[in-house]
Amino acid sequence: SANVCGSAAMVLSTQTLLLAVGVGSSEAAPLAAGLNWVLKDGIGQLGGILFASRLGSAATGSSIDSDPKRWRVASAISMDGATWLEILSPLFPGYFLPIASVA
Repeated sequence: SANVCGSAAMVLSTQTLLLAVGVGSSEAAPLAAGLNWVLKDGIGQLGGILFASRLGSAATGSSIDSDPKRWRVASAISMDGATWLEILSPLFPGYFLPIASVA
């Protein structure tokens, strides 16, 4: 049940991200939509690397290893928040890149 809901939420969030970036719109250029998508992924990955490196250097890596349940719950909550941000991104098309990158 949780896997089905999670999969449905991912499909919905991907669909709304594509809508927000302009895919399917006659006014949006495909190249601009693709560039926004690549920038979103690149900025999001860079943010993840910076977060992990800060976390690792602050706790010398032992914090994550010593309390995996806490980090599993934190990651689940973060993933739910990111999905909601992605779903809400079409409401603010001018801010697609920052919202989608944070998500």
